[in-house]
Amino acid sequence: IIIFCSVTGATAVLVKKIGVQNLANITLLGTSPLGAEFFDFITSKGLKYVVSNAIPNPFSDELEIVREYREEMERSGAKGSISILSLEGYINASIFIEILKRVKGKVTKEKIRDSMEGMKGVKYKGLDLTFHPEIRGFSKKIWLQSKKGWTPWDIG
Repeated sequence: IIIFCSVTGATAVLVKKIGVQNLANITLLGTSPLGAEFFDFITSKGLKYVVSNAIPNPFSDELEIVREYREEMERSGAKGSISILSLEGYINASIFIEILKRVKGKVTKEKIRDSMEGMKGVKYKGLDLTFHPEIRGFSKKIWLQSKKGWTPWDIG
């Protein structure tokens, strides 16, 4: 296994320099910043590749927040810009707005932190928002993208 933790352009250059023939029997693993363009590039070369994503498939997942994202992108004329990274930003901004709505009184960074850390079992647009102090985040789920499609995986 080779793990790529870099952006699309740099990783594509590295794959070309190593040589596709030298990677033919190796499973390649990457993280979501590599995106759909790199996934298309690597699969067009016939290589085995798995991408770990912090969010579900922006094109077909049926979570309420993902459907809402696609509808907003279409409504704003940006349907052609749907991507893993823009969905991740949409989800992050939506959750941040929800956190702000829960702050009582004047908004301060301490109240934002307390509001976020106090979220346990909150059902929000198909997501279960439970703050996990050990990861300083809400989700212990990732989605693995491969030739077989997208597979949710609980890492917690």
